[in-house]
Amino acid sequence: MNKRINLFLAIFFCGSLVLTAAGCDVLKEKFSKEKNGDSSTAQKQGKSDKNAGPISGNTLAKIGNWSISVDEFNERLKILKEVLPEYDINNEQSRALVLEEIVRQQLFVMEAENTGMAEEKEIVQAVEDFRRNLIVRKLASELVKDVTITDEEVAEFYEKNKNNLVEPPGFHLREIVVETQAEANELLTELLGGADFAEVAKEKSISSSSANGGDIGFIRQIPFPEMAEIVAALSEGEVSEVVKGPDGFYIVKLEEKSKERSLPLEEIKEDLKANILLSKQQETIIEHINKLKDQFTVEVNEKLLK
Repeated sequence: MNKRINLFLAIFFCGSLVLTAAGCDVLKEKFSKEKNGDSSTAQKQGKSDKNAGPISGNTLAKIGNWSISVDEFNERLKILKEVLPEYDINNEQSRALVLEEIVRQQLFVMEAENTGMAEEKEIVQAVEDFRRNLIVRKLASELVKDVTITDEEVAEFYEKNKNNLVEPPGFHLREIVVETQAEANELLTELLGGADFAEVAKEKSISSSSANGGDIGFIRQIPFPEMAEIVAALSEGEVSEVVKGPDGFYIVKLEEKSKERSLPLEEIKEDLKANILLSKQQETIIEHINKLKDQFTVEVNEKLLK
């Protein structure tokens, strides 16, 4: 995807209602000021430009009753930089390109308002959903902003749960994958007769691992349940029976096995801290919701849920 398309997508989608787009939350929150009328110069877009006055002062661009100031434009550039760090917002051509895309988007919006499309049910509902999500995120952020986690709390959690904080055993495996069980059985006979597993894998396996002699490395999560079952029964250096899998029929060799390992606190401290903090934040939000339930009557017609 080229640079211009990347830019257009970042501005268009992050400035719209795609709430799940990665990296767009910060754009939506800051750009929403314009949507909610908090901006002094980005005026509500009109349905006609008949009453539009001349461009002046700090106004960078103007279409009808809509305008964007230099300050607002620079703020958008800063936010865009967070989404596209490689984009040079100080380059004149780059700045002009951003403005062009913003203007194009605004022209779409004004056309939709002129034709009545902006009042269609799905658009109105999307705007309301955006507003609700923004309010919820803002309130949730305020509720948890003072929630913290100390090193002592992390250490206490670790001591209570260290028996469960373990690294599972790992397996260094090689595989041979073929299309039919008959071929797999034939190869297994060769392997049990002393054939070199890596060489057979290179010659016969249809898996991408064949180039490495079937070596799939040291893994802790076996790809599929049937393989996990046969691997658990293998000793180091042993070859498995044939098992059916997602890409054909498999033969597996266990090269090496590591034991389950207790994870030391210092190794997982930061992950624990982040998870415990998230848990405390969730508890804070739930407690607040329960208080709200005492203030407001919540009624649910459970029959309609069935």
